[in-house]
Amino acid sequence: MYSGLNLGECYMCQKNKKRFSAIYTSILITVFIMLATLSIIGALREKWNARSFAAPVESLTNFTYEIEGGENGNATFPYSFKNIDPHTAVTIHSEVEPGLYDSLLVKTVYTGLRLYADDILIYECGQAGSYPTYLLDPPTLLEIVPLPENATNLRFEYISPSQRSTMSLPVVMAGSDGELLADLFIKNSVILMLSLLFLLFGAVMVGYSLLFWNKGKVFINLGLFALAVGCWSFAECNATAFIVPYPVLLYYIAFGGFFTLIIPLLRYMLLILNPRNSMPMRLISIVVQVTVVVVFALQLMGKMALSKSLYLFHILVPLGVIVFAITTIWEHFRYHNKMSKQFVLPSLVLVIATLTELANYSFRFTHILSLFFLLGTFIFTLMLGIIGMKRVLEKQKETEKMLAEGKFYRRMSHNLLTPLSIVSTNVQIAKMLPEQAEELLTNSQAEIMKMADMIRSALDDSEVDNK
Repeated sequence: MYSGLNLGECYMCQKNKKRFSAIYTSILITVFIMLATLSIIGALREKWNARSFAAPVESLTNFTYEIEGGENGNATFPYSFKNIDPHTAVTIHSEVEPGLYDSLLVKTVYTGLRLYADDILIYECGQAGSYPTYLLDPPTLLEIVPLPENATNLRFEYISPSQRSTMSLPVVMAGSDGELLADLFIKNSVILMLSLLFLLFGAVMVGYSLLFWNKGKVFINLGLFALAVGCWSFAECNATAFIVPYPVLLYYIAFGGFFTLIIPLLRYMLLILNPRNSMPMRLISIVVQVTVVVVFALQLMGKMALSKSLYLFHILVPLGVIVFAITTIWEHFRYHNKMSKQFVLPSLVLVIATLTELANYSFRFTHILSLFFLLGTFIFTLMLGIIGMKRVLEKQKETEKMLAEGKFYRRMSHNLLTPLSIVSTNVQIAKMLPEQAEELLTNSQAEIMKMADMIRSALDDSEVDNK
């Protein structure tokens, strides 16, 4: 009986090892595909940048500006005006070579814009009535604008946002329609790919949790975390404006994803880590949830834009990560929590990715902003998935072992009760019929030997299993 239990446990061990092997293999294949894709994209970008067409894609560089109130000067795209009053008119003048470019790729960040070519209005966006009034400022807009033939002078008339003291002027690209669109997707392909990977991973995790709730409910929070990061990066990607041409929707998706991503991450950690002191993580999670509800309510009431609330979440989101890291370290050194040790490497990956991204903002290792953070976060998420899967399999193994042991003890009880009943009956008959006592005692001794053999066999199997 007991040897059958050992064989079952060995089978489960082999089954779990195969599962982990499949998981690690999948991770390695995913990382390999990502690196290969990044290499291919890098090669394509080099070839694209080195191409020689009649109308190449170029960025407009120098311009002159005039700010309402008298300030003026020269600058270069991209540029930011600091400490500017709300709804201030800013006029930009730039020159282009006549007939060289067919179109412009123009992006606005929460500003209104009227674009003139040789004093002819060719494009306007972000004007009153073109977006819901409760947004307070227009959402980020991206558009390819045809240039009139032989245009030479461009005049950009901006209206600064009401919810920010900084007005950003992104780079303006010039070229043909097809080249501008292709250049945009080539430059944003890495971020777009990582966003789709996050969304796919999150959908798989949430789907698994819903289909196998008893075994996979721990993964629903990991899936929601991946979906939140994916939504944020997808909506922030410039190329997305031509995939999902709904600026207001992308506005809410971007801010909603960033504002809420720390909540499912903390819930996942609470389920997996099961800390002795869960109050810090629960508290920061509640604070973020309440803040999200408040800022969205203020936006819908037209009191404060989500773009202005962003500064608050630049504090809350890192604070949530810090609380998670401190709790993990505390659990490891104070309570010797076995699970906390497994989060050291994922946390290190996330910290390195964050620091590298901060360095990228300062020194511009690559023009793809958020690349290092998103790549590090994706690896971090995969590691959390492995830890979660390991925890689920361990619980499953413990449950199966308990069920198997319970079945074993029930069988042992049944097998022992039968000879014990025979011995008890023989003793009672021996008292009533002394002349048959010797025969009954011999039968009882045989039954006792059977029980001893069963117990000895079970103990031997137990020692082998422990070794």
